[in-house]
Amino acid sequence: MQYLRGVARPSWMPQPPLGALLPDAPRRAQPRATLTSAAVTQPGSRWALSFPKYRSRLLELGKSAHGAGFHSTLLFDQYEAIQDDPIFQRFGGRALARNLSGGRPFCDAFKPVALWRALMRSREGDYVMWADASRYVTNASLSSSVRDAMRMLRGERRRGRAPQSWKFSQRWTTTSWYRERRSPRDGSDLGVGSAYGMVHCPVLSCEKELALYNWRRAVISADTMLAYADLVGGDDAPLDAGGAAFAEDRIKNERPGRYFQLRDAPARLWHFLNRTHILASNLLLENTRANRLLVFDWLAMAAARPRGFCKSHTEDQAAFTMLAQNRSLPLLNPCVYLTHITAYEQCYTHCKRANNWLGLVADGRYEVVRGDEYEKVLTGGHDWQAVPVQQGGEISVGR
Repeated sequence: MQYLRGVARPSWMPQPPLGALLPDAPRRAQPRATLTSAAVTQPGSRWALSFPKYRSRLLELGKSAHGAGFHSTLLFDQYEAIQDDPIFQRFGGRALARNLSGGRPFCDAFKPVALWRALMRSREGDYVMWADASRYVTNASLSSSVRDAMRMLRGERRRGRAPQSWKFSQRWTTTSWYRERRSPRDGSDLGVGSAYGMVHCPVLSCEKELALYNWRRAVISADTMLAYADLVGGDDAPLDAGGAAFAEDRIKNERPGRYFQLRDAPARLWHFLNRTHILASNLLLENTRANRLLVFDWLAMAAARPRGFCKSHTEDQAAFTMLAQNRSLPLLNPCVYLTHITAYEQCYTHCKRANNWLGLVADGRYEVVRGDEYEKVLTGGHDWQAVPVQQGGEISVGR
């Protein structure tokens, strides 16, 4: 309970099972890895037509998992398996399922359910990887080594300085994140324990742009921001003139009720918009007390405020971005080394593919954005100086 009091959690988040809060055991010398994923639908869901594609990708993940170094798999292909899971039942079961039926199946809240169950089945210090069974890939089979990825995250596999052939993005060298970092970027700080997704690479080109930011309405909607505004920490200092103008431009097309809510929101909410979005298609979590609480709270967000969870185009990912940044978790940034990918929407979709993602982690082809650096991954002080504000259109961030 003392540990729980030290975590920034709003009062509406329930207390997790006490067994999940046991102190961390000494780190295992040879951790095992479990792969979990899901391909489910709900009765009457418009996504039912895509279910065969999802299930095909799920089977490819399962068949290739052992060769990639996974000790076990936990794969869900029936919606009843999610709805009847004890942790889902704890939050309301069928009633919760009805509340999470407005978008993708369960608004993708099956992801924290699957992760929770896999963590509960794993040993302390083992790893659990979530991989989207995405219809946007032609083959989801894995060949990259999860063992190498775990060793990199544990600081046991040394990358050294990045090879020159990776070509560090010149666009990123203009950011204060790059200029103010005192460490030599020699690969010595890559062992951050877990991979909480990645910095969401841009829509256009990893050479010409920095990242995808939280200000895009296709990423995090006003409903989601307002539902979880008390999760947003950080700077509440008043915005300067440029920041105020940006905030106004972001909200001017909202409905009147939401417009006034957003206009009067704390300044820290607008600072949050200047942070990079998190791509949560793939996660690799060490089984620790902090990560079990993280996954529990992710599902708690869906149960307590389902409208906020479901109203963003990215659904679970929008909620996870707010939660992970609430905990100031370190983010992996592969965008700086993907400058060779220049086609439209290809840079971030490259990272959505589980095998590519696993390979990036295993090779250490990333740099780290620490929790105190979220707002430094910009050119200048605000991201309207980095990327033109685009109010229209959506990006294909569907699973």
